[in-house]
This record gives sequence, C-alpha cells and structure tokens, in this order.
Amino acid sequence: MHRVVAAAFCAALLFTGRAASADSIAVGDTVHVLNSGGTIYGGVFYVDDLNVPGPIDLASFCIQIPQDINTTDLFNVGDISLFADDDSGPDPLDDRTAWIYEQFRGGFLGAYTENEIQAAIWVLEDEWTFADANAWFPALAPGLVTNATTLITAAQAAVAGGFVNHNVRIVNLFFPDGSKAQDMLMLVPGTTTQSEAPEPATLLLVGSAGAALIRRRVKSRNS
Repeated sequence: MHRVVAAAFCAALLFTGRAASADSIAVGDTVHVLNSGGTIYGGVFYVDDLNVPGPIDLASFCIQIPQDINTTDLFNVGDISLFADDDSGPDPLDDRTAWIYEQFRGGFLGAYTENEIQAAIWVLEDEWTFADANAWFPALAPGLVTNATTLITAAQAAVAGGFVNHNVRIVNLFFPDGSKAQDMLMLVPGTTTQSEAPEPATLLLVGSAGAALIRRRVKSRNS
C-alpha cells in the first residue's frame, strides 16, 4: 500500500507547477569554471561565483561552440538575458533548450549522459548537426545521436504542449581582457507552465514509474 501512496505522491509533485530554485550569479560577478565538462567540448560545467559563498554556484551547459572557456581564467559576467552574444549578433535562446535545462536542474534527465544533453542543446541552438558530431567525434558512444534525438523530441513535445520559458537565462561571460567567452545557462526566479498542462515527457516519467511499481507488486504476490 505504501508504494501506491508513494507513487501517487510523486505523480502529484510532477503535475504540480514547480518554481525552480534560482541561481545567485549576477551581472558584474567574477566566476571560475571548476572542470572541463564532457568529451565533446561541452557538457556539465560547475562554476564558482567568487562573489557568493560556497564552492559551486552553478551547474550548467554551454550554448555556443565558437567561443571558448577554461579552468584557468576568471571570467566576468557581462550580461544575463535571453540572448547569446554571438559575433554575428544577439542569438535568442530556444524554448526547447530552456525546457531541457529545467529538466536537468530538476533531476529528471538521469537517463541521459552529459554529452547527449549537450549535443541536444547544440543542435537546438543551431551550433552543429549530428553529421558534425559523427565527423568530429567518431569514437563517441553509438547511442549519442539516438538519445539526443529522443531528448529533442521530448523538448519539442513540451513546447508544443504549452511550455513557456520563464526561468532559464543565458549568462554571457567575458575573458579578463574583455573578449567574449563561452555563454552558459542559469535559472532565475520565475514560474513555469507545468501546472497548466503536464508535458508529454512528464507523463512518460509518471507512466514508467507506475509500470515499474505494478511489476514489483505482481512479482511480490507471485513469490
């Protein structure tokens, strides 16, 4: 009985609007990138904001390929907005990317590697194609394209189902000499539309969890 109650509680949490916890990074802050990410020039980056107590103040992904970042320099936060400062001009953040990042920060993308999440983001932000991925990284895990495509499909379904980005912003970073550095994602205070209509990906999560619990109960009865 307690498993059924737990499942119902989890479902209620998933269907309830969640205000994502905001990051403390602000314009003018100085940040230090603590790791080198995944193996495709991107991945999960951990960032320490020197203006905020604590060693890790942000877990993020890159949204650009041409601009660089490293673990040596201290970077300045020049802007926090819905646009990346591409050399060709402001590049708006895709709502599908925002959904993926919210899901990551909510802990719902455990089935995906950081490379798969980063690849999905880069494809959605028109930074590369999967053909590029195969050409640049021939030794990648065979499932990267398949899983990244699945994640993109879930993001498209979420946006089509009513998701609107209220929480995710782009942190535009700059090298100490003022040149443009890699831009990353962060969360700001806001609300999501998840309470209005559950996204297909959320329904899938709930369905999978419920099916697993049913299988366990049947197995327990049989034994």
